This record gives sequence, C-alpha cells and structure tokens, in this order.
Amino acid sequence: MKKLFVVICHLFIYNIFSQTILYQDVCNCGISGAGGTYGPTSGVIHFNLNILNTSTISKAFLLAGSDGSPNDIVLNLNGIDYTFTNQDIATTGFLTRFDLINPKSSIYAKEITSSINSSIQDYYLTIPNQNYLTKNIFTTYYLCVIYEDNSLAKSALSFILNQKDVSSLMSYSINNIPPISNSFDVGLSLVGWYFCNNISDGSYVNINTNNIGLIGGNDSNSLNYLCTGTQGHFYYQNNQLFGLGDDTADALMSGSDALANIQNYVSNNVTSFNISLNYQSPLNEEGSRSNPILGFFLSYATPCDTFTTSLLTEDTTVCMGNTVQLGASGGNTTLSKPAYEWLPQKDLSCYDCPNPVFSGDTSRVYTVRIWNTDSCSKVLPVRVKVLPQPKFGQIHLTSTPCGTNNGKITVSSPAGDSLFVNNNFAGLVPTTVSGLAAGQYALQLKDTLGCSSTDSVVQIAVQNPPNALFSLIPPSGAAPLTVQANNQSSHANTYQWVWQNQSSTAINPTFQFDTSGTYTITLIASQNGACADTFSLALVVYDSLQITVPNIFTPNNDGVNEVFSITTNQELPVKLSIQNRWGNDVFTFEGVLKTGENKLWNGEDVTEGVYFVNLQYINPKDKKQVSFQGFVSVSR
Repeated sequence: MKKLFVVICHLFIYNIFSQTILYQDVCNCGISGAGGTYGPTSGVIHFNLNILNTSTISKAFLLAGSDGSPNDIVLNLNGIDYTFTNQDIATTGFLTRFDLINPKSSIYAKEITSSINSSIQDYYLTIPNQNYLTKNIFTTYYLCVIYEDNSLAKSALSFILNQKDVSSLMSYSINNIPPISNSFDVGLSLVGWYFCNNISDGSYVNINTNNIGLIGGNDSNSLNYLCTGTQGHFYYQNNQLFGLGDDTADALMSGSDALANIQNYVSNNVTSFNISLNYQSPLNEEGSRSNPILGFFLSYATPCDTFTTSLLTEDTTVCMGNTVQLGASGGNTTLSKPAYEWLPQKDLSCYDCPNPVFSGDTSRVYTVRIWNTDSCSKVLPVRVKVLPQPKFGQIHLTSTPCGTNNGKITVSSPAGDSLFVNNNFAGLVPTTVSGLAAGQYALQLKDTLGCSSTDSVVQIAVQNPPNALFSLIPPSGAAPLTVQANNQSSHANTYQWVWQNQSSTAINPTFQFDTSGTYTITLIASQNGACADTFSLALVVYDSLQITVPNIFTPNNDGVNEVFSITTNQELPVKLSIQNRWGNDVFTFEGVLKTGENKLWNGEDVTEGVYFVNLQYINPKDKKQVSFQGFVSVSR
C-alpha cells in the first residue's frame, strides 16, 4: 500500500482548485518546520528546528496525519502532552493509498504557540502504541513554527494542502499567492508518506514544465516503517532558504530530500504557477495510485507590503443551537473585488462581509482572505468548535398519593452536570428532587462548559388516580325524558355533575329533559376534591315521532299534489310498499326518511284508482316495530 503525508504549517483552510490554503501572510518573519513518520508501535521521533533566539513566536502548530478515523491519541512533545481528537481535524476526505477500500485520510492540527520557546531547537515527540490492524491510525507528524523579529527581512508564506485522491499524475494550479520576487530564494517544501525509494518507486516533481528531480525513500528520523517517505525539513529567513537534516536548499529535489529553491523556475511577480508529481513506475494496480501528495508550502520574498489585519473572533466555541459572530478587519474596501472572502461557504450569514454570523451545528474551520491590493492578500484562520448539547441519561420518577407532595425526580447521569427543574437549580447530577406534587416538570441540564440541553418534560403520576366513568339509562329518548346516571368511576369519593348550567354532587343523579336537543353531561370525579378526572357523554333527546301518510294525490300535471309524499319530524328508517287490488307491488321503498317532506312516488305507471299502503318502521321511543296500513287514491 502507498501512503503520503505532506508538511503543512497551519491547520486552517482556503479552497483553491482542489487545494486548500491553510495560512498566508506577509511579515518580517522566518519559518522552520520538521517532523517524522512512525509506525504503530511506540517510539520517539527526534528532529531539529532553527529559530532565531531573539524572535517572538508568532504561530506554532503540531500536525498529525491519519489513515481513516483513529481513536484519540496523546502525543508528548518535549514533556508536554497534547491530545488529538476529531475536534482537531483541519481537513479530511481524500484517498492516500492505492486501494479504494481503505479509509480516507485526515490532517489533525493543534495550535501550541504558547508552548514553544525561541531558545529551544531540539524536539522529541513520543508516540504511543496503536492498533495497525484496524487501518485507523496516526502516521505522520510535523511541527511548524513561525517567528517574527523586526530585524528579519519581509517574507511571504503560503501553506497549501491537497484535497485530491491519489493518482499516477497529481497536478496543482497554485493561485492567489502574493507576487514572487525571484531575485531571492523561493522555498518549496513537501512531505510525503510511503515513497519507498527513488529507484523503482518514486515521483518526479515538476515546476511548470521544469523537472526538478525524483523523490522517494526514508527520512533518517522516520522509524519503524520500511517505506516512510520524504519530508522537507527547513528554515527560511532573510530571503534565504536553508535545509535541515538530509534536506538541501539547492534547486533540485532528490531521494528523501523534499526541499528545493525554485526561484529559477518561476517568473518574477507571478501570483500563480503549476506543480505536478508524476509516478515513476509503469502504471499498474498499485503504481497507478501510489505516492500521493497531501500538501506543500512556499516561503519567499515579495513586493507586497506588510499590512495590519486581525480576527475580531479568535478560535471560539459555541453551544449547539446557538450562534456566534465572526469578524475580521484590515481589508481594502476600495478594490473591485470583495475585501473579505470567507471559506468554506457553509453556515455563515454572508461570505463577502467582515462580520458573518455562524449558525451551524458542526464544528468547522474557516479562513478569511483579506485583500490589501489586487494581488496582495492574507489568509487568516478561525476555528468554530460546536459543543454538543448535554443529553439526559437515566431519569427515574416516583409517583405520589393523591393530594400529597411525595413525588420524586432522580437524575443519575450524566454525572457533574447541573440540573434545573422548572428553571430552578436543583443540584449537580446525580441528584434527587423530592417533595413534588403530581404534574408536569420541565428538566434541563447545563454542563461544565455552559451548554444547555433542550427541555425534557416529565410527568409525576398519581398513585391510583381517579377514573371518571358513567353510563346513562336510557342512553337517548323522546322528550319529555327522564335519565338516570350509572356512576362507574373508580378511586374516587367526590363527584361533580354538570349539565345545562346545572350541577349535582350526588353519586347517581337523575336528569330531566323536557325539550328535544343534544345535551352534554359531564362528571368530574376526584379523591377528596383533588386529582380530578373528567368524563362526558352526549345525550340525544328528540320529539315524539310524528309521521303523515297521504290518502290521495293527483298526478295530473297541474302542479298541485303531484307526488305521493311522507312527512316526518325526525329521520326514520322505513320499509314502504304500495300494492294494487290484486296484491301486486306497484311501488316499493326501503331507506331513511329525512326530517320534513319526502317525495317518493309519482304514480306515472298506474291508472286511477285506490291502492293499498303498507309502511313499517321502529318507534324511536319504545323501540317497538310499527306497521301502518292504509289506502291512497290516485286521481288524475
């Protein structure tokens, strides 16, 4: 398998054509970087930096490259522990090995500026054991230090990270860098992972159309792997590039020397150029996806002036669900282009303004490019770390007898968080809140970082709560109607009945209804007036049935009494048959008569005469069947 990690001196990102500008500046400063690669077993990487001992440390970053998504790791640098977690990921999501089934890689970065002393040149990085079989491990490490001093010449720094999947030919178009003064050294350094050698395995490096050498092999301080690859170790100050370790500051790269002065390969005052890496061996399954490049950086003289910029918001944390305003200053608003360019374009209120508002729910690293002239700019970083909301673990509720305050809420996890009940502080978890009446309570957690959970609403229940229930005898009927309540409530000893603006406290009251209509009867059952439960029934009271059957109708087209109609004062299911004198049906109907007149038969198929009427229905009052028999005359 082929893997590669490239030196990058900053954790922050700026996307340009599948590359990411991590950091860009123009300053009176120098820069030094070195590191190493180590296998899954524990060990110590030793390397040297060269830092002007009278300078001030401007920025220092410790980087770690990984395959896949490894567990957290603790690195010890000169006696100080640094824990790398997924919150330290600066960029992720690209393949660095030839086989596509392997997990994509990430670069982790942690700012350690306050821990670096300009008088210290030797560094020892202790690596713990890792489980190589999981293919989720940290592999490559690099320390980058930027130091400032007014005695130093002006330098431009651009640190770039690749985001392309590996291939046999890797091409990069470097753009929007400060103009290059090629009268002085132009330093290019890269860091590779798994360039085994430069005989059968390696990559040619090209600047524009110029080949500057074949790289491959192991750095001397990269231990415990057979094919650790190359890293460019260097420092740059006062317009001059210097190599550290086995890297030389000449015009070529070779073997494990991944450092070159490329001033003869770029034109003066250019703000862009091309870099490509071409795999040496013929294409094959492994070779076509070998020797990936993760990044590189430039250091050189520039005609750009230093100019003052600042981030109004440094690296910050925000609780999930909240917002935070970012801010930058120093941009030239008189240019034709926006003075500020924020990337990536996600979760910000604007991307070409100085003060966007972040409202995302995922930790993210942003950069803002700040333009001073049409060709001179800086890229400044800010990391927004989104802290998760605390979540409730175990909650236990204790019910209370009716009318008492013996309920309890016990929250046992997460330990150490503050518990609030109805916005009142209740103690540190684990804790029990006692003396609670039955009802709803809003719970909220606040962790040690100040983040709050969403409310969790819980219900303290009543032990053996009242259950209101009754039936009516009869359930409906015709007016006037007397109804008896049948109280079927449980766990209750007091009752309140409400109907027609009347009330009663009897157990089984009697109700009287003199007119038709729909009436609601409600029972409130409780224990000694507390812990009430409510139940209601609708009672339909209708008038006594009135039905009119005609004994004559005249279908003679004079518009009067043309149709045999039955009129009723309520809906009524019926069966109707009309027969001639021989007992044969001349008309039948089975269905529901609506309230009012129901026009049923026009008599058009019969002659004048007398016909027998047979009507059957159920009396709504007593539920008995009624058979009406009569006669109707058809007269034309």
